[in-house]
Amino acid sequence: MYDANDNGSQGKSSGLGDLELLTDPAPVEIGNRVWLDSDRDGIQDANEIGIENVKLILGEGSDCSNEIANTTTDSSGVYIFNNLKPDTQYTICIDDSQFKDKKGVEGDILEGMVLTTVNADNNSKDYIDSDIDNSEDGSIAYITLTTGDIGDNNHSFDIGLIETYCIGDMVWLDEDKDGIQDGDEDSFTDDSVTIELLDENGNRAKDANGDEVKPITTTDGNYKFCYLIPDSYKIKVTPPDGYTVTIKDSGDDDAIDSDII
Repeated sequence: MYDANDNGSQGKSSGLGDLELLTDPAPVEIGNRVWLDSDRDGIQDANEIGIENVKLILGEGSDCSNEIANTTTDSSGVYIFNNLKPDTQYTICIDDSQFKDKKGVEGDILEGMVLTTVNADNNSKDYIDSDIDNSEDGSIAYITLTTGDIGDNNHSFDIGLIETYCIGDMVWLDEDKDGIQDGDEDSFTDDSVTIELLDENGNRAKDANGDEVKPITTTDGNYKFCYLIPDSYKIKVTPPDGYTVTIKDSGDDDAIDSDII
């Protein structure tokens, strides 16, 4: 209580109080871009395109088993996860319907693709490098991160993929021994044939993930080695007993001659 006629200074005792406004904490947001690393150097270049419709899962914790959100990249390959908690561990995974066992799933937009180099140039270009890696068992591709403080947005979690290639064709029985695959000469099915892919030094070749390429034993004559990067390779064929290779590079049509020495 105070005297209404008192002209003293006004303070809290004069009936004025503090004014405080309460607002929600600023949200935390993460994301960035899935792109095709055309030169396979692990760094986004200005002319390298984004990949649309890649499905991404966000899990809280060290893997994606505790899924809390999912999204799909836009026409530029960009993705965003928002309204996240500060100072919290999250994991981003490519959905295993599109990417599994260290490669794109056949029949999907990522078919024939593998991950590019992770944290290229010693992670010195974090806003344009690739941050995703394969799990130890190769089952998933993931990025594990910890969000910053309230309102701290981080758009540096990029995902780079590269295209790979297949080589192969057919082993056939050259009945007339002329080194040319004639229309009536079928694939070799009389016995199994073992085919190996070697590097230019004669060692077992490695695929785009750095794993050794396993030999193929074909019983229908067809063979194909996939998930390769452009390089020099040798194909080694071990014919079954009683058979040998036919003439190499006969004629002028490379599509129907024999290429084995």
